[in-house]
Amino acid sequence: MQWALPRSLNTATDEKYAHVAGLRKLVPKWARLQTPVVVLQGGTDWIVDTTNFTFAKRMLAGKRAEFMFLPQSGHLITSSNPDLVRLLVLQKADSLAGKHRASGLSSASSN
Repeated sequence: MQWALPRSLNTATDEKYAHVAGLRKLVPKWARLQTPVVVLQGGTDWIVDTTNFTFAKRMLAGKRAEFMFLPQSGHLITSSNPDLVRLLVLQKADSLAGKHRASGLSSASSN
């Protein structure tokens, strides 16, 4: 039946199956995650099922993780909510930079 479908649909299907297999390989690694995480899920996303959001919550229990469900957003959250994404990235970067300064670590010298 693949021969009758558009190439883009076959490619997307192949990517989705590879995605599932890749995520299964990552399951044991979630417990070792030390980086702060923000998980965003769009309520009208027709590509990524909202069960992934629930799965991430379960896998990141006890970790430095924030979860934001955006009921009116679809799959392309970075396009539909660029200001929110920018704000979240900058907040996390500032937080991490502050922790590095407080511990005496620096990623760059100021000469």
